Amino acid sequence: MNSRLSTTLLLSIGAGLLVVASILIYWLAVARPAQLVATAARDATATSVAQARSTAQAEAQATSLVVATQIAVGDLYNQDTNGTPTINDQLQAQSNNNWGDDHPDLSGNSKCEFAGGMHVKAAAGYIETCLARATNFSNLAFQVEMRIVSGHSGGLVLRSDANDSGYYFRISTDGTFLGRSVLVKQNTDSDTPLFAGQSPAVKAGNDQFNQITVIAQGSELYMYINQQFAAKISDGTYKSGRIGVFTDSDASGAEILFRNAQVWKL
Repeated sequence: MNSRLSTTLLLSIGAGLLVVASILIYWLAVARPAQLVATAARDATATSVAQARSTAQAEAQATSLVVATQIAVGDLYNQDTNGTPTINDQLQAQSNNNWGDDHPDLSGNSKCEFAGGMHVKAAAGYIETCLARATNFSNLAFQVEMRIVSGHSGGLVLRSDANDSGYYFRISTDGTFLGRSVLVKQNTDSDTPLFAGQSPAVKAGNDQFNQITVIAQGSELYMYINQQFAAKISDGTYKSGRIGVFTDSDASGAEILFRNAQVWKL
């Protein structure tokens, strides 16, 4: 073979190999990494979109659950306070429900008396409970209007026994509310908090009328303030008993006016 031709052939082959090598180097160093980055970015975007959709769906479901719960407890109130109440006592005078206190304090300053409503007065450092001693309910909706004349707190009692043990639900002049299970034994009180909170539904301050409602169905207890849901708790300590109201005193005593007590037996 001609040496010049051989040299030309070798140069052509070398140039071809150089081109192939350049293409391979470009693929390994530039094109392939870029492809991997693009794929990773696409996968990351898809994952982010999926996560965003999942989060949005979860938030929508949670919102729906809250709305459904609000509707459910609102429907419960409307359902259980509809119709003719079993008790409809304006609390203007003593009735066959036999309101009174079987355990007055020794000072004589704690009392239940009727004067344009039922005034429940508690001496300083005492809780005055006024029960409808002729009543005995298990499942019920119990509702009453109250005005805190002086002091800070008071509310409803249900499923109480003769010793004043039972469930106590109260509101205070600062807009807070509280539910507790109270055990009275040998003149000693012990209580278990069930729930506590603050509600814009409470008309805060003294001399404001507020309506409190408690619905008891088995161990499920619901509290409403001015027809607005406040709290729910499950507790089976007390099964049945009397209804009543109470005033919780402060350092200078307290007085609450109660009126329009209603009970729907469930």
